[in-house]
Amino acid sequence: MKIFAWNARGLGSSRAFNTLRYHKQEVKPKVMFLIETRCGHDKMEKWHVSPGYKGKLMIDCQGKSGGLCMFWDSRTNINLMSYSQTHIDVCILRDGSQRWRFMGFYGNPDHSQRYHSWTLLKRLAGMVDLSWVCMGDFNEIMFDSEKCGGLPKNWRELVSFREAVEECNLMDMGYRCPRFTWSNKREGSATIMERLDRGLYDVECSSIVSKIWSTKQGGEDIMESILRTLQLCGERLGTWNVEKRISLTHDFVTRRETLRNACKSNKP
Repeated sequence: MKIFAWNARGLGSSRAFNTLRYHKQEVKPKVMFLIETRCGHDKMEKWHVSPGYKGKLMIDCQGKSGGLCMFWDSRTNINLMSYSQTHIDVCILRDGSQRWRFMGFYGNPDHSQRYHSWTLLKRLAGMVDLSWVCMGDFNEIMFDSEKCGGLPKNWRELVSFREAVEECNLMDMGYRCPRFTWSNKREGSATIMERLDRGLYDVECSSIVSKIWSTKQGGEDIMESILRTLQLCGERLGTWNVEKRISLTHDFVTRRETLRNACKSNKP
């Protein structure tokens, strides 16, 4: 199942909605969780952001900040468990029998109030005994390595976030590039980038993933198959790289010679 979580940082323009539609068409998620829509239910309806989804829950922004919404398609059975201005917690029924929990989460953007977010996360953790996935913008980093530029973060705030995650028995899913999910959009030495968005899952979900990756199909271990494919891919890319480098070198020499001849012919 594909789940798409995105901090839109405002859906008040046609450009933002077009970006959202692009992601929706590319990812084709069963569930879509949007953060910081910064607009109300009426504007979301006006832009027809939810075609193809039978279910939706929209939480209007407060003033010009916040705003959450979640959409799900007709084949996804979802039961709403709780929601607030900073989270949406649902139970997803998969394959008609297996239930699991998905929570879209938004950490308080005010660092002095962020401890309320961790208190909420810990309180919600003990309310339901299901395999749990939590995704969103937590507005906080876990480690110094998740920030580039600017002044160092207050280590107490990092520790507070890590302790909340550990107390909830959650683990970081990791990420594919890009490494940082937020930037202050400044240039040079003023640039600051941080990893604020992430996915978390509990130990049970982790064991399910590990089991799937170690399952044998057709007498062959999945990991062996993947490793073999990666090796073959690497070999072919290596061959392509050599051939391309030779071709580029030849082109470079030819063009340099052409340029020299052109310079000579233009001399008086």
